[in-house]
Amino acid sequence: MENNYTQICENKSWSLNGDEEDIGKKVLQFLQECSETATFGARLKRFIAKECGVSEDSVPQYLKGRLQAEEIDMNSNTLRNWFSKAGPKKGDHSRDLMLRVAFALRLNVEQTNLLFQKVYLDRGLYPRRFEEYAAEFCLREGLGWTVWQSLLKQYPSAEEENEQTVYTRVLQQDLVGIKTPEEAAEYWKKHFHNFTIRNKSAREVLQNLVRKVKGNKDRTGEIDRELEGRNDKSDIWFEILKGRPHDTYEAMVQVITELTPETQSNGKKSRSILKGTCLPHEIQTNFPEASVFSKKEPSYEELRKMIILIGSYYLWRQAARARKILELDVYIQEMNDRLNEAGLPPLYYGNPFDWLFLYSAKEEDPLAYFREVLAEAMDEKM
Repeated sequence: MENNYTQICENKSWSLNGDEEDIGKKVLQFLQECSETATFGARLKRFIAKECGVSEDSVPQYLKGRLQAEEIDMNSNTLRNWFSKAGPKKGDHSRDLMLRVAFALRLNVEQTNLLFQKVYLDRGLYPRRFEEYAAEFCLREGLGWTVWQSLLKQYPSAEEENEQTVYTRVLQQDLVGIKTPEEAAEYWKKHFHNFTIRNKSAREVLQNLVRKVKGNKDRTGEIDRELEGRNDKSDIWFEILKGRPHDTYEAMVQVITELTPETQSNGKKSRSILKGTCLPHEIQTNFPEASVFSKKEPSYEELRKMIILIGSYYLWRQAARARKILELDVYIQEMNDRLNEAGLPPLYYGNPFDWLFLYSAKEEDPLAYFREVLAEAMDEKM
């Protein structure tokens, strides 16, 4: 069951002691084992078994039957792949597939948010996306698939020149007052502009963290301070320091992860730092590297991972400079506050990417342990 799985992951983070010999290898071994039970298909089976009261073994057939009963189209190959191979890629199309599952199972809003957050490992229903705003209205009012489909056909055009931007929470609050499909259509027409804007809060949170960590020509960043205080003046770090970390995202990621070009792909510089390592797919995919930070329109997952990476680095470095230990519960609260401000899901032990940071955060020197696991993964790759 999902709760047991999450608890197992949390317990394991505590049972792995950072002072143990070969701790990096032991963490990688757990993550490899975890990846087998953390596949999309395994997560979906646990979720449906818990929410619908069926056995995990019967979930594939049960879901297929519910889709047919609600007359919801779903490619049979898609279902087969979900339970036998990699899960869906991140993006609007896959989020719509998740909504089909929600309507097939007749989930409520809370359950649907859990489906997105615990199974799909992404944010819950997103009010700035028209399809999901309409879906939340239908799920809340107990309206089914056909009503949702009819609402999608009423997607408004910019007929009214109202370009006032409102906060996402305002859209969410206003949704509570909408009781009929007609009211919903009128609201969407009036606020069309606000359904064309995405991730505004998340981008602002990320940019603020980047300024603090990366710095600029007028402001010293946290990585500047770290490099200036290092005793190791090896050639690679001297070059990074001389070039100023704020000059490139590549330098910033190198300092945070300590993965230099020489340690990537058998001495050859690679665009994908962790590709080909034994780390789980959930960690490798969209890992925050220079190319991800440079994107104009990063995805939900990319934004969340970037915020977790540099947010964690900032908190750990701040504590180190103050010669204090950042307690785990304080770290979790600080990171979740940032994620909440960005409109993104909180840290979750069942997500291997999150687990790596949560495991590191409980250690006396979390940044050192985080880097050690990455280094061990790269060593096994070479």
